[in-house]
Amino acid sequence: METFSILFQWNNLRRSLMRQELLCLSLRLARAQCDLKSES
Repeated sequence: METFSILFQWNNLRRSLMRQELLCLSLRLARAQCDLKSES
């Protein structure tokens, strides 16, 4: 039962990390698009 809780916490941690990475990626993409628009 102990290992199950550890796995559960690990899955939650990994999911939150992936969500943060996705947020950073989308922010970076938006910033890149803004830079492209300002250059042209």
